Amino acid sequence: LKIAAQTMNVSAFSGKEFSMQVTAANTGAAPLSNVAVKLDVPGKWLVKSSPLSVDTLAPGSTADFQITVLVPTSQSAVDQPVDVKVVSDQAESTSGKLIVRVQKSPNYLFASGGLVVLALGGVFMYFRRKGRR
Repeated sequence: LKIAAQTMNVSAFSGKEFSMQVTAANTGAAPLSNVAVKLDVPGKWLVKSSPLSVDTLAPGSTADFQITVLVPTSQSAVDQPVDVKVVSDQAESTSGKLIVRVQKSPNYLFASGGLVVLALGGVFMYFRRKGRR
């Protein structure tokens, strides 16, 4: 059992979710049962997999998993390493590394820009009414 394809780097914002695809391959000679993707994520991160697991994976075949991860709003901006594995009842793959670059939401840029525009508008209105002396 091995990971045939996986994303290596992902950028995500705090409070938002990101998606990735993982392809599992059965490189052995026997079928595998209950094949699933396992991510070792920090606490409070929510992981959803579609499909949750594959009942049987025949020798030489592959299975695609769509993984969606929700990063909590409390997560600070950091490059977070995440271990990715494909597991089954009979075997498990070696760990693959995924680096998640977590960034704070860009909404604060809009808020600070709006504040600057309001301040400049206030200065303009003040000089229109009072004039320069």
